[in-house]
Amino acid sequence: MSELTNPLPADGARPGRADALEDKYRKMRSDDRIDCHIAAHAVQDGYRVPCTVLDISPGGAKLQFDSLSTQSIHDRPIVLDIPHIGGLPATFRWRAGDRGGVIFTLSELNQSALRRKLAEYF
Repeated sequence: MSELTNPLPADGARPGRADALEDKYRKMRSDDRIDCHIAAHAVQDGYRVPCTVLDISPGGAKLQFDSLSTQSIHDRPIVLDIPHIGGLPATFRWRAGDRGGVIFTLSELNQSALRRKLAEYF
């Protein structure tokens, strides 16, 4: 898997801002996140934008984009396409620099199915 990094965020965000935003939303999660490093795509308006999934749970994920991809993705719904898992509809909860947190917009049944897939995969 390729590693996407961006030492200078395109939007000029202060270092640590993503961590502060993530901490804010961590308390609201119903499931613990699983640390990972998976090459994926955020699909929006017909475009497949490469990203890396840094952590995931049945409720959402933390994503990292390269500098060009950061400028290509907007704060609108996406489908997060993850190999061996499939397409997951999601909306951004927060964005800072080259990172963003999404929540999945899944029915309870699909969220349960994702929970099982994640347990098998990890």
